[in-house]
Amino acid sequence: DACDCTGQSGSQSCDGGAAADQSSAADTTAADAGTEQTPAERLAGLWHVVKWELTMPDGTVVKPFGDTPTGSIYFLAADARFWGILNHSTDAPDFADGSSPFKGTPEESKAAHDAYIGYAGTYTIQEADSTVTLHVLNAWTPNWLGTDQVRKFTFTDNGQMILAPTNFEGNQLVFEKK
Repeated sequence: DACDCTGQSGSQSCDGGAAADQSSAADTTAADAGTEQTPAERLAGLWHVVKWELTMPDGTVVKPFGDTPTGSIYFLAADARFWGILNHSTDAPDFADGSSPFKGTPEESKAAHDAYIGYAGTYTIQEADSTVTLHVLNAWTPNWLGTDQVRKFTFTDNGQMILAPTNFEGNQLVFEKK
């Protein structure tokens, strides 16, 4: 009996199809290789935030950047780099002197800082516990420089991704690829 057994990383031998029958759910045949992706493959790409909610211990739901947060997180798989930006621009007024981002009044600068989150660095994925560790190299706030920010990731059936910091129960951001 001839068989054509291929896995994600190339050909594998089989004995009349028995090996194919015993393959794990993670293995794919040539026919369905395009439908099964690893968590790392699913995570890679540009994601746009659609919701950010904090559920407080008393059950109160807080939306730090309102009902329509803007922003993105980009996971570049080729060299495991990421950047993330969140912004609620309607909360921050334009600087009166718009010639430079460094010429805001103290009030304007504080409002801009409070309406923005930005950071970048490298990342590692821990597939076993569905977490991604963001190794922060650049950040809008000095407290995050050089830190590791761990996020639990979940992929929904409707194509969304939920990122939830592991150090703050009830904090979750919902993203979509567009």
